[in-house]
Amino acid sequence: MREQPTFRYPKGIKIITGRHLSREVYVYHMMNPALPNATSLQHLDLAASLRVKNHSPDGFNWGYDGSGPAQLALALMLLFVGPNEALPLYQTFKHAEVSHWDQGADWQVHGPFIHGWIRGQQYCEELDRKNRRA
Repeated sequence: MREQPTFRYPKGIKIITGRHLSREVYVYHMMNPALPNATSLQHLDLAASLRVKNHSPDGFNWGYDGSGPAQLALALMLLFVGPNEALPLYQTFKHAEVSHWDQGADWQVHGPFIHGWIRGQQYCEELDRKNRRA
């Protein structure tokens, strides 16, 4: 059986927000959902995702099926899993989610949604492997 990835899912909730005018993506980490002011804010790290796979050195984008959305999807996966787990998943996430976000609008996605999406993909992969063996 394949080893399950180690999730980087700290206590609290991550909320990722994209701003269409600046093409900036922010990660809000709510340390304690009961205390809305107990948050940290950081830019989503383009450089970290470029080190894994270089699709779009000009930055993140969304709303179409191209290199900017691919870079964004990879960076989002890397918030929750390591590179080895992210690489087989991020293009599917781009096609299923990132390419459908309105290019002319701000967007927001919650960490539990991405976490659940990753778990669902891993479950489907495991079922496929079991069915092939049967």
